[in-house]
Amino acid sequence: MPLLINYKEKKSTREKYLQMGITNDMEIWLAMHGWKIRNLGLELDGKPLAELIRLDEKLLVVINEEKKKMRILNDVECSDF
Repeated sequence: MPLLINYKEKKSTREKYLQMGITNDMEIWLAMHGWKIRNLGLELDGKPLAELIRLDEKLLVVINEEKKKMRILNDVECSDF
């Protein structure tokens, strides 16, 4: 079963980051959790592929912008989160 990241943020969290100029739910999630994103310019089933990068960690994800979720494609341990 693939791991999913739900990046839809609550209204209170969104308001806090709006004051800092961050307007998009994905950007808010990335800032909160210390990840950077690199879009790969590729698609899987019509959805964009991207790489999340944090220190020495890299996750390959498929972004579903409609449902505000990212599906992790590479194997990770639950303890990594």
